Amino acid sequence: MNGQELRDAILLLLDERHRTDPSRTIDDTEIVEALGAPIEDVRRQLDILEGQGYTKAANTFGGYSAYIAPEGMAMAEELREPAKAEQPPKRPIGFN
Repeated sequence: MNGQELRDAILLLLDERHRTDPSRTIDDTEIVEALGAPIEDVRRQLDILEGQGYTKAANTFGGYSAYIAPEGMAMAEELREPAKAEQPPKRPIGFN
């Protein structure tokens, strides 16, 4: 996974977790477990995402934590749109 793909995956994960519990930050180790990327890569991409204004750092004693910023939520929506557009329209059963 290249840097951009990892950033996109992190944003989508943060957005998904934010929808479940908006008050919770996500630890870098949780992102590593979910995405299977090396921790160094995850931390680098979190720094980049914060610099772009998509996330906010919540550094903790044990490492990095982050939460998604409003700009990141908007970007996550944009990332989901192409996936929705690529899916063929659903037809009712029995129609060709």
